[in-house]
Amino acid sequence: MLGTAPTGVIAALASIESGAAPPPTEAGPLPPPLAAFAATTFFGQLLAQEFHRWSHTPASQLAPWQRWLQARGIAISTPEHCRHHKPPFAAHYCILSGFLNPLLDSEPVLFWRRLEALFFRITKVEPNCWKGEQGASIRARAMSL
Repeated sequence: MLGTAPTGVIAALASIESGAAPPPTEAGPLPPPLAAFAATTFFGQLLAQEFHRWSHTPASQLAPWQRWLQARGIAISTPEHCRHHKPPFAAHYCILSGFLNPLLDSEPVLFWRRLEALFFRITKVEPNCWKGEQGASIRARAMSL
């Protein structure tokens, strides 16, 4: 039976039998620190999308533990997220907890204005918050950064 097993399997079985450490395995497609960063980022994005969904769900349809997370600011609450859905739709973009909204929306950070300007310079597509009556001042501010 061992004669038909792949060479790596035979070496692994031999090292287990002798008590030696198993042979090193081939690394994955990413170095471990980068793989950990990517996994953490993807998991955070999944949480953000789920928390965002909860902010659009009536409280009566959420489980008690979901409401508990919202009440403590761990998951974004409906009132906090609703601030983003008011014209000119130019602030409160954080959908995980909303904790960073005050910092990212503040002077001199203006993170979202800077990001809008960057994407506009690359794509020439205006964000929705630059449209309408209030949009001109938001656009001017973003493009001045």
